[in-house]
Amino acid sequence: MAFDFNKIKNSINKTYDKGIEGMKKLFKGNDAMEKQKKKKKTLLEVMGFEKIKPTQKKIKTKKSNKKSVQSDSKKTVRTIKLRKSHRHVVIGRVVWLVFLVSLVFLGIFSYRLTNNFMHDRNDTDIPALVGQLDETNSFKLYIPRGSRTKDIAQILIDNDIISDKKIAGYTYFELYSKLMGNDGGYKSGNHWIDNSIDYENPVGYDMLFHIFSQNPIPNPTARIFFAEGLTFKQAIDRFIEEEFLDPERFTEVCNENDFQYDFVADIPKNGRYNRLEGYLFPDTYIFDKTKSEEDAIDKMLQNFEAKFKEAYQERLELLGLTMDEVIIIASLIEREAQIDEDRDVISGVIYNRLKSSDPSLNYLQIDATIQYYLLNETGEVKEELLTEDTLIDSPYNTYKYPGLPLGPICNPGEKSIISALYPDTHNYYYYVATGDGGHAFASTLREHNNNVIKYQK
Repeated sequence: MAFDFNKIKNSINKTYDKGIEGMKKLFKGNDAMEKQKKKKKTLLEVMGFEKIKPTQKKIKTKKSNKKSVQSDSKKTVRTIKLRKSHRHVVIGRVVWLVFLVSLVFLGIFSYRLTNNFMHDRNDTDIPALVGQLDETNSFKLYIPRGSRTKDIAQILIDNDIISDKKIAGYTYFELYSKLMGNDGGYKSGNHWIDNSIDYENPVGYDMLFHIFSQNPIPNPTARIFFAEGLTFKQAIDRFIEEEFLDPERFTEVCNENDFQYDFVADIPKNGRYNRLEGYLFPDTYIFDKTKSEEDAIDKMLQNFEAKFKEAYQERLELLGLTMDEVIIIASLIEREAQIDEDRDVISGVIYNRLKSSDPSLNYLQIDATIQYYLLNETGEVKEELLTEDTLIDSPYNTYKYPGLPLGPICNPGEKSIISALYPDTHNYYYYVATGDGGHAFASTLREHNNNVIKYQK
């Protein structure tokens, strides 16, 4: 709705002139007042205001002179009282009139001032003033996720970008942000700030508003592929290749941190080399290089939990095995099988041996468990194991100790986990590599020895 300020101004001027004229008449003197009395006009009528009805009844005149004098005396008193009352009313109205006029002029002044300010603000090219900011002329300022304007103001104060001056408990930056409607439009993350600029002024605040409302600086990332079957140490090597994370701290966090996952809490504390061996799920990950070791590990554990579906949990109960035992079996399958067709068959061999009533068959005699021991103890593996290697005293040596090794020997993929949960049903207890990626399986030791002669000349 548009206001006609000229109309308002003219109306105020007329009222003001009318009041001044009334004041002049009021203070003309007794002669003027007597003349007005003869004209039978009240005081308010003299001043140009509406006529006020008398509040007292007219006093009846009587024939006696005494009563007439008394009546005239009362009238005189009443006139004086009315004169004082009317004067107070007039003064009060004049004061209110002056106040209203001042208020109107103050509103007009404020409107013009605000209008001029907003016009100048809209004409200012803030993005051009901010310019191109990068590492050559600026520094990074990090705004945490969920930061309010108050929090951002404190970060700016802590970095000596703005002052801590306040009005009614609010910094100038906060007040200006609220008045300009910028609250809620800021984005978390890293932003470039040129600390050579004076931001402690309206234009500077607008520049900060523009900077924090833009998308944050993209964090450097590391895209790393972890193949199925990599050991814990080999996984660390992949981080080192990307110049990402500290290997010592990574190992420490994996072994000591209390991650909020049930499957991690259920991992036995039995002296295995690496607690999370087997649980750093193989996949391609994009890591934020600005994040900590905890974040990278948690990302891999989240992936493991997502891949180990609810149906797999039900299968564990049917098999009567723990998740850790299934992951150990899956890691053996991952290291032994080179083609997918062999995974379920090798899984069946492992189960047959574990369940066999013949104690000699409870020894899995898997070379990969000894190689895992050598990798952790010496940092290397052998191309071919010797007989003396099968005599190594280690709970990972499945030639020396029956049953499953102490823990997983690698990080298995989903295919090997499925094979560990759903093994083939058969009568095989032995297998030997055929040299083409596959294996020859046998039910008896004699048959197995023939396969060894045939395929390992």
